[in-house]
Amino acid sequence: METPILKLVVQVSSLRGGPVTFNIEADEAERAALASAYGLLAVRRVTARGEVDRLGELVTVRGVLEADVDQACVVTLEPVRGDIREDIEVEFAEPGAHVAARADDGEPPDPIDGDGIDVGALVEEHLALGLDPYPRAPGVTVPEEYAPDEETSDSPFAALAGLADASSNGEKPGGRED
Repeated sequence: METPILKLVVQVSSLRGGPVTFNIEADEAERAALASAYGLLAVRRVTARGEVDRLGELVTVRGVLEADVDQACVVTLEPVRGDIREDIEVEFAEPGAHVAARADDGEPPDPIDGDGIDVGALVEEHLALGLDPYPRAPGVTVPEEYAPDEETSDSPFAALAGLADASSNGEKPGGRED
């Protein structure tokens, strides 16, 4: 990611006294910069609140992002209003710390770079993840000539499915028998 637009660094050393709360509310200039960076028509509101806490070698950022954005309909280019609500839960650890991956997703914690965690950058990442990749205005459908053809089996996924079917039937790939 380029330099984040939203910036709020929490120093890990400040967590010795307990959790640190955060509250981010993007101002007009930040909202305009986010709209430009992510190809949005407008960013009406971006807020995030939560806390950063340390438990042993793990530092956890938990919170919630809420945003109101306008995106262009992929068919008509009309403005499409999007309401985003994303839960934020990210774990960090010092590089080289012996911390097991979380059981629920199997992902190891992100490394802490220096003494700070940029919560603003996390909020911005979650905003990007919450955007509708194919926004459509109400009642708009994709024109038939652009809709995927259900009859087509030329896709690489169809070829893989064919291999899987052949394998489960005891056949060799390509219909060969040895």
